[in-house]
Amino acid sequence: MEIPYSKQLMEACWLAAGGSILAGQRALADGWSASIGGGFHHAYADHGEGFCVIHDVAVAIRRLQFDRADRNRDGCGHRRSSRQRHGVIFGGDGDVFTLSIHQKINYPYPKPPSTVDIDLPDGIGDDDYLSILEKHLRDAFHDFEPQILF
Repeated sequence: MEIPYSKQLMEACWLAAGGSILAGQRALADGWSASIGGGFHHAYADHGEGFCVIHDVAVAIRRLQFDRADRNRDGCGHRRSSRQRHGVIFGGDGDVFTLSIHQKINYPYPKPPSTVDIDLPDGIGDDDYLSILEKHLRDAFHDFEPQILF
């Protein structure tokens, strides 16, 4: 971790995770939602990294999966869900699609595997970046049919 640990830090991180959970729940109920907190996608299941203490998106995804499983026991069904980034947490979970687009020679090393990994060369320009991202997102939406995005 690159930031000092404190009780206030942990409270803030769990509040961000709660905001991500609520944003996911509202998106499923209302068709869209947004959260201005969170996005701490560099954290792993067993440790924080950089300034990311917990992976709030992963916490939210697991909560939504739990909620869906609980509803399925009552006979409600839903399609698969889609999220982006850190496949190391979701490896082997066919209900979660992760896409990582990153500079090939940069942090982190080694890079955790995602469903789709896009290695970008040094010095890539905006137009090339956006073109590569658009192509891979189109493929992902076609192949995975997401219910929700983070």
